[in-house]
Formats: sequence, C-alpha cells, structure tokens
Amino acid sequence: MLTTTAYILINTIVAFGEVTQTTTIFADKTSCESAAVRQDFVMKSLEIHGRWNLTCHPYSLTEDKK
Repeated sequence: MLTTTAYILINTIVAFGEVTQTTTIFADKTSCESAAVRQDFVMKSLEIHGRWNLTCHPYSLTEDKK
C-alpha cells in the first residue's frame, strides 16, 4: 500500500442564514494555504455579505499497489 498526505481546503460560508461548504484537494500544504489566501481575497473583493472560514487540513490518501 502507498499512503500519501494531501491537503484539503475547506471553505465554509455563512450568509443569509444558509451554510455552504466546499472542499478542494491539493498535493501539498503550501498550495492549499496559497489557495486559501487567494479565495479570501476574492471573497473580500466581491463584498460577500456573511462570514467565511478557509482552513487547510491534512488528508491521507491510501492506494493499493499492484
């Protein structure tokens, strides 16, 4: 078995009483954190009304090697 650690970016948005959550998987922590910064900038630029939380978490991927 081959195990790899990837990173998952979780974007939680609370607006108008609704909660929306999206996830994106990245190969490494640096890419994930960079995407979080860019998404935060976009949300601020679009003047999204509500709150959002962008977090990167380690994510283990396991593959059976044949």
